[in-house]
Amino acid sequence: MTSTSTKQNLTKPILLTWLLCGMLDALSAIVLNLNVPPPAIFKYIASGAFGKSAFAGGTEMAIYGVLFHYFIALVFTVALFLLYPYFIKIVRNKIILALVYGALIFVVMNFIVVPYLSHIVQKPMKLQGILKTWLR
Repeated sequence: MTSTSTKQNLTKPILLTWLLCGMLDALSAIVLNLNVPPPAIFKYIASGAFGKSAFAGGTEMAIYGVLFHYFIALVFTVALFLLYPYFIKIVRNKIILALVYGALIFVVMNFIVVPYLSHIVQKPMKLQGILKTWLR
């Protein structure tokens, strides 16, 4: 099998996985924050690029939030597909690998992307809050 046919064979699984992960992550954010309207959740995501002005924006800011959310999901999905052959050699159990990769995403997003690459005002993290988030 050539490199080109391998890439073509991975396109559909990557796209399906990306859409599923993006949808499930968005749905979990909505369900776990029932007191927050969904547009506000996505405006929060948009505030990573637009700062506090995202909260004053209308529907367009919520749409930007959805687009950013799915873009981030795509990046992590493609990364998993590219790194999976290496990761599975180290962590030989797919379920444990999924948990480790989820924790890795949490660390990257909360300790690199949000504080250093976005305009989101972040509250100090406490161990209790982290554990509560992981156990939801």
